[in-house]
Amino acid sequence: MSDSGYLKKQEKNLARKQKNWQALLTLVDPTMNAGKVQPAEAVEALVDGYYSALNDAKTLQHSRRETGGPGSQNEQELPELLPDLLKQCIQSCYLQLLLPERNPMQRVIHWFCKALPQAIRNNLGFIGISLMFFMVGTLIARQTVIHDPATEVFFMPAATIAALDNNILWTDQVSASLAEATMLMTHNIQVALYAFITGLFFGLGALFLSFHNGMFALGGPLEVCFQHGMGVRLIQFMVAHGFIELCTIFTASAAGYKLGIALLFPGEKTRFKAVEVASKEALILLAGCVVLLVAAGCIEGLISLNTSMGWTPRITIGAISAVLLILYVWRMGRD
Repeated sequence: MSDSGYLKKQEKNLARKQKNWQALLTLVDPTMNAGKVQPAEAVEALVDGYYSALNDAKTLQHSRRETGGPGSQNEQELPELLPDLLKQCIQSCYLQLLLPERNPMQRVIHWFCKALPQAIRNNLGFIGISLMFFMVGTLIARQTVIHDPATEVFFMPAATIAALDNNILWTDQVSASLAEATMLMTHNIQVALYAFITGLFFGLGALFLSFHNGMFALGGPLEVCFQHGMGVRLIQFMVAHGFIELCTIFTASAAGYKLGIALLFPGEKTRFKAVEVASKEALILLAGCVVLLVAAGCIEGLISLNTSMGWTPRITIGAISAVLLILYVWRMGRD
């Protein structure tokens, strides 16, 4: 057989088998815990698929040695010896079927050290979309107040605005305490859950919530404070906890948006199945948001509300938390 004929046959064979590998991969939850109990039918399908994938790998290796070995004309043109999809199938099936069951603590460690950072990296596009809508809302609110100061009452109660003229920020009336931190983290978790659930409305709810938060949680109030000479004070209040809190809200919105996209564009799956598949990673993101919002609530309730604390410790805490979060997402969980 000529080289070109061999390559065409090899590519056609790989394309046919790739469909089988993709079908096998849908049986395996890539974020699952090893040893998770599965129905008997699912286990049987995984076992058959696992050994079929191993056989495909051996066939590819044999074909390479027979007709495309080192030094042959086909060596540089053949597809990779084991395609990434086949490697992923074999690895996922192995983790599902052959590794011993993890205890609860191992599951938590696996979730925190691998599943969560991988899920965040996989959904940076959705997080970026949430950030974009948030920033648009922030800019619109600020420009609205700048061009028509009378609209500031839409972003802040009149009594609170009057207090700004007396150099009193609404946060000055709240004391730093563990009880306040608990209340703040509870409120922020509710916002994250709302962002996640509204994503089921084809993603529009999550995007609207990002836009709304940009207008009424940051842009409008911040510009009103600047108009009354208290903008720097508000930034001082936010600098310690703001980065973590905002990133978490963006991530929760992205998780909801992911569900909406799966519902809107299910592809070859049914809508129910598409949402089921998307929800596995979305729930990982949501659980991570809860943990991060607990940390952000503690910082806000114990540090940000402490009026005796100056710029230096606030900036230090904010910078350290931001660097740690970025390094966690960037480096943790990589093979």
